[in-house]
Amino acid sequence: LTFIANATNGFSAIDFADTAAGGRGRITYSHADDDLRIDVNGTEAVRIASDGKFGIGDSTPNYELQVNDPSGTVSAIQITNTTTGAGAGDGFLVYNNGLNAILSNEEAGDLRLQTSGSQRLTINSSGTVSISGPNLNMNSAYIDFSGNVSTPSTAAAIYRPADNTLAFSTANTQRMT
Repeated sequence: LTFIANATNGFSAIDFADTAAGGRGRITYSHADDDLRIDVNGTEAVRIASDGKFGIGDSTPNYELQVNDPSGTVSAIQITNTTTGAGAGDGFLVYNNGLNAILSNEEAGDLRLQTSGSQRLTINSSGTVSISGPNLNMNSAYIDFSGNVSTPSTAAAIYRPADNTLAFSTANTQRMT
């Protein structure tokens, strides 16, 4: 463990190394930039910029938290708990893969979006989408283009019957095809 203080290069650091591999693990404070850097395996892995922005894999974070994979095309944040487990295929993932942005519930539960403390959109584990709000309430409607008709208690639906037409129904009665 080496402490480097009042360095002439404008940096103060704590090194975690042995005599053969100096600087492999390091916490550095840059006086010129007023930022804090953490190096792992001889490479900067984390930076806290002078404005408080936190970069993982990025030395100039643009936002409060920026995650970058400098060696690949996938950057991810994984959120787990004791119910989900903590393995690579557990929990909730927010990631990008190339140009695609992905939200993924790795568990057999719902993916929900809320605004103002109210649930607005739900995708359940079988892929059924439920949307509700002041101007649209699809919880009481069912849209099915697979040929199967299954409607909730209000029985309002747009669906494709066996003859491949488009049908509309309300109150469990087909109204138009």
